[in-house]
Amino acid sequence: MRNIIHKILLILISVNLTAQIHQYKWSEPVNLSELNTEGNDFAPSWNRYDSVLFFNSDISKYSKFYSTRINEFGKFAEPKLVAGDINLSRNNQSYITFESGNDAYISTFRLTESRSYLNIYRTKYRKMSWNKPVIADSLQFDSFTSHPAVSPDGTIMIFSSDRNSDKKETDLWMAFKQDNGSWGAIINISELNSPGNEITPYLASKDTLYFASDGQEGPGGFDLFMSVYDNGTWGRPYPLSELNTSFDESDITLLPTGEIIFSSDRPGGKGKLDLYLSKPEAKKLPIDTISENIEIIIAAQVLSIQSKKVNLTQTYFIPDFILNDSFENIKDLNLFNSPDSIFNKTPLITGNRLRENQSASLIIRCSGGSVGLANKFKRYLTDNMSITDNRILIDSDRVPTNQQYKSEPLFLESNDENIFKSVDAISENVSLSPPVLELTVDARPRKEIKRWNCSLITKNNQINYLNKGDSLPVEFSLNLSGFKREIEESDSVVIRIDAEDYYGKIYSNELTLNINHSSTKESNSIKINGKIYQQYILFAYNKESVLRYNYSYKNLITKLIENSVRKVIVQYSVQNNSTTATVEAIATMLKKENISAKTEYINLTSHQVSDSIKPYLFRILVE
Repeated sequence: MRNIIHKILLILISVNLTAQIHQYKWSEPVNLSELNTEGNDFAPSWNRYDSVLFFNSDISKYSKFYSTRINEFGKFAEPKLVAGDINLSRNNQSYITFESGNDAYISTFRLTESRSYLNIYRTKYRKMSWNKPVIADSLQFDSFTSHPAVSPDGTIMIFSSDRNSDKKETDLWMAFKQDNGSWGAIINISELNSPGNEITPYLASKDTLYFASDGQEGPGGFDLFMSVYDNGTWGRPYPLSELNTSFDESDITLLPTGEIIFSSDRPGGKGKLDLYLSKPEAKKLPIDTISENIEIIIAAQVLSIQSKKVNLTQTYFIPDFILNDSFENIKDLNLFNSPDSIFNKTPLITGNRLRENQSASLIIRCSGGSVGLANKFKRYLTDNMSITDNRILIDSDRVPTNQQYKSEPLFLESNDENIFKSVDAISENVSLSPPVLELTVDARPRKEIKRWNCSLITKNNQINYLNKGDSLPVEFSLNLSGFKREIEESDSVVIRIDAEDYYGKIYSNELTLNINHSSTKESNSIKINGKIYQQYILFAYNKESVLRYNYSYKNLITKLIENSVRKVIVQYSVQNNSTTATVEAIATMLKKENISAKTEYINLTSHQVSDSIKPYLFRILVE
């Protein structure tokens, strides 16, 4: 999933490592038996953009990527092999880190003339799958270079490598995102590296790092450590003592719940390396020093927030023709308020309506050159929509209008006109009042405050570190525009301030603001030259399709007559003989229904509608 602000609940990440150490401990790790196999299961990575857990398993001999979601019961669903070319056959790949919803980095082997090296590759999410990885050129080295970890803000990457190491021990290295999109200014993180091996870094934030090491102080093998970046340097690694054993622990990732997943080969698992889950637990602070009690004060300019939701409805008259085989990639029926979306989902809409009405049948009319496309569409309906074969007839006797068989579409007919009824696409627009909270935060006594941070808590989420500082009092603005969806789904919103004193003790206070909701439904409209028009979207292939009184046109006429419309503007955006003839035919047919129609050319950009459907899209404006 893609949001303006990615909602990450990292309740363990304190503004100060010492405060975190004193405030929390990790629970006894639980083996994730629903994910583990008899092989090695490792390298968990939470894709916060799509709410999916990725991990690796070599149960099939080679290391492959698997993914799973959290189901309605709060458990992980059965993992599935990740589709696409990211899982190269007869090769090992592992350790994925996500730079964005469409870009990720992994570790896989690069073959040179002398030997193979694990290097860092980039993969892109295109056409519903992760594509074949390509080498990240600026991170290509003839040495072990693996375990990439990109910070949530996308500005730094930390990875492990044995480059420049005489004994081939791995260190942690840090690279910075350059203006051209590459990774550069690579430095060795000397303050964290030991005479042993540092591996599998994970950046919970730009300044909070988890990693594994067999060269730091720990009970055995590889142990887990945490470090916080402060004042230009990474702090002393602190061991996660509740998780470390005399065996190997590594490969950390954090879930939105604040829970942690890591891999370990400790006894009692299902295989070799297994995935384990642990959650943070508050622990009682030892009273070894006396500190003054601190009161946190929070104030805002309002006591409540107004949330107004306007549902804009746009009517589309779906086309009764199909241009190409793009329907093979359609997966769901999420309708968006855009002509492209409706046009591309016409096969899916038609198929769903056929499935709902068992007595309806479909005739696919095409020319000889389009029979292959017609058969593809028929297979799509029978295989994906469970429409029986006898309900779909292909008529290939149609004479093409332009004598270009490859460009001739499929024309659809049915014994049930409801198959082609109009679609109302709804676009929700939420506005908040006030859109910005003006907050004042203070403490008594002020001199004891070392650091503070501000969080926002809604019904389903807690968004941390929206603001922070090292002194009070302070006044600042909190823009609510990035939290519209969370606020709209809540009855109240809580502003939480956590402050730390110089002894590592945390003090908190919350300000609760009630949310008043309202909702209205409006037809989508457009303003032209000071006039407001309601708009309808009509698809027509050519003049002939209009003159034969197609379904889209019939539905448009019905809608206009129902609303007693007597005057419209018909807009088109492509100036050629075919489109001009089509728009004139629409105007002529409307006049036969005693509806005055004026034709008008408009310049629609590709941002508004794609070039591929512009010749067939007509906008009907009603004042």
